[in-house]
Amino acid sequence: MEKEAEKQGVITGKRKFKLATQRNYWKRLQREAYRKKKENLKNIHLIVSVNRKCNQLSAQEASKVIGKQWDKLIDTVKASQEQ
Repeated sequence: MEKEAEKQGVITGKRKFKLATQRNYWKRLQREAYRKKKENLKNIHLIVSVNRKCNQLSAQEASKVIGKQWDKLIDTVKASQEQ
């Protein structure tokens, strides 16, 4: 039986981000962070919702915050898989 590949979806709503360029920017940042971390997330399906507060961060700050959130998720997944 073949294992399913991991998948990720990113949600950015119009109510939170009025301009399509803003929505696409945050989706790109999330996808890039996922691409860097996906080797640690085997056979996991994720949906990520981007919060409006993200607009207040610079690109560097946002990348750091997103990276930390992915690291926390990876730690949680690994802990649950060990049980």
